[in-house]
Amino acid sequence: MSKEQEDFRNNQLRAVEILRILADTNSIAILDRILVINTCICGEFIGVLNLSKQELNDQLSRMISSGIIQGKINGSKTCYCLSPDVPDLLENILGKHTSHYTAHLYCNEC
Repeated sequence: MSKEQEDFRNNQLRAVEILRILADTNSIAILDRILVINTCICGEFIGVLNLSKQELNDQLSRMISSGIIQGKINGSKTCYCLSPDVPDLLENILGKHTSHYTAHLYCNEC
């Protein structure tokens, strides 16, 4: 396998892992919250999302393990933000193909 093929395959595997985590509505809610606020969130999820503390911690742990978000302890709170490569990666996953897709403009079969 060439370096280019290996990089392509690794990017696909990373995309699959991220999309698998984001297939959960709680992950989307967390991601949306971080994107809307456009800054790190420090302990502000409880009461905003309809999750128990344990459910929230489990979801945040999965998102950290997959590299979607980063967590940093700040005093008694943990602050969460998107990992630096995630916005570009999501754009690459979701935008690369959909922005060039035009079949819906002329396909009368669907």
